[in-house]
Amino acid sequence: MSSGSESSLRKFLFSRSGWVLVGLLAVAGYFIWAEHRAHAFEALPWVLLGFCVVMHLFMHGKHGGDGGDESGGGTGSGQT
Repeated sequence: MSSGSESSLRKFLFSRSGWVLVGLLAVAGYFIWAEHRAHAFEALPWVLLGFCVVMHLFMHGKHGGDGGDESGGGTGSGQT
């Protein structure tokens, strides 16, 4: 963002309309959390499991994904 848009955002947030918007978002966020808290906790194990799978897939990019050792120092390399 440029400094001009940051200052206009800051002006809006500290204006009367900005405070009303922040207040309404806070109240709406509270009621959404209060009504759906049980559903969020029920889904938490599945979210964690999905996070593990996605992290596993992304971490395979670090070593090529084939599981091979390219240094040649492993067992069964045929060198004596």
